[in-house]
Amino acid sequence: MKKFSGVLIATDLDGTLLNSVQELSPKNREAIEYFMSNGGYFTFATGRSPLASEALFGMIPVNVPALMSNGGVLFDIPSKTALEVEYLSPECKKLAYLVHEKFPEVAIEIHLLEKKFVINRGLAVDAHFNFVKCTGEDVKDIATVEAFKSDWLKILVVDDADIVREVGDWLIPAYGADFEIVFSGATLLEIQNKGTGKGEGLMRLADKLGVKREHVYTCGDNQNDLSMLKITECFAPENATPEVKSVATHIMPHHNNDMMAAVIQFLDQKYSRNG
Repeated sequence: MKKFSGVLIATDLDGTLLNSVQELSPKNREAIEYFMSNGGYFTFATGRSPLASEALFGMIPVNVPALMSNGGVLFDIPSKTALEVEYLSPECKKLAYLVHEKFPEVAIEIHLLEKKFVINRGLAVDAHFNFVKCTGEDVKDIATVEAFKSDWLKILVVDDADIVREVGDWLIPAYGADFEIVFSGATLLEIQNKGTGKGEGLMRLADKLGVKREHVYTCGDNQNDLSMLKITECFAPENATPEVKSVATHIMPHHNNDMMAAVIQFLDQKYSRNG
């Protein structure tokens, strides 16, 4: 049996594994390959949809399916196949209408498995699409999206930070008990079914792999990572939000300073001691 047999690392991408220019550093890559060559399972758990993750396929070494859309999609990268998908309920989809009615100028992205739609495209949406290297189709209203007759993966409010915070400050107290409504960045507010989260998706993956929870490790920097960080031994980069740092088991170097290499070095020492 190899040193990391039965050990799983799941990491957030943006602000955690990748640096500020969306690259995987050579040290991080070397550490990941070392971890996997010694029997470990490595994957990522991201808020990005499969469409918004395509630019990263092949760039990040993984050896088990990835979690996308905040755990709503279990995705096999080599075959580019969604293995499991959690689509939005009709009740959750109604939140898009409510947000659009109360904030008629706010930008909303509606993510499907195969495409994205945008209402009120603005600079924040353009910046987001440029960041994830994909685009979306502009529509005038939500009814146009419904006419496409395809299930939704998630609703994303994308606008200036003050506006997105205002939407969140209204939406979360009113509907947060019934739906997953979390910030994945200052300009991004994610809306999905209750029970859809990185933590829930990760535990399903761990069960499929036969990995015990005490051998699952997670890394993240923002609110949408909390559901997996809270249920595992976890690592947060120095740049993580205060909320994430408050629950992190370990604070590691900034995401621009080879954070994942430090995580794997820590685990290397831990599993060497454990024999």
